[in-house]
Amino acid sequence: MTPVSRPDDEHPPTSYETSTAWLRRRERWLTEQLVRTGQLSCVVCWHPLTRYEAQLHHLSDSGVTYADGRWIAFEDHDDLCAMHPNCHRQVHAALDAHPLLTLTGVRPVSTVHAIRIARDGLTQVGGER
Repeated sequence: MTPVSRPDDEHPPTSYETSTAWLRRRERWLTEQLVRTGQLSCVVCWHPLTRYEAQLHHLSDSGVTYADGRWIAFEDHDDLCAMHPNCHRQVHAALDAHPLLTLTGVRPVSTVHAIRIARDGLTQVGGER
């Protein structure tokens, strides 16, 4: 019989992005952003976003912890930014394609550079989301 492994603080049972803590944090962020600015827009292409299509990218994961068997989400508002799904994929593709961006060890700076690369790509293909 194979022993059943139990999740611990080093090996959570689910990813943060599928956790209830993240879904609640996402909703809080979207609501706060609407209060702050009156709209949601993509930081890559600057086009409007709906709360249903918005994906949030972490500039820093310092507010995310897993302890006592659950995820805890205390990211600062400014540690998250909204993107269209395709724009978000392009930012991650830029991060993956340019190893120097991940070597900096400073995710916010890396993300800014990846957003610029994604914007350049959108400009070249006519600004499609």
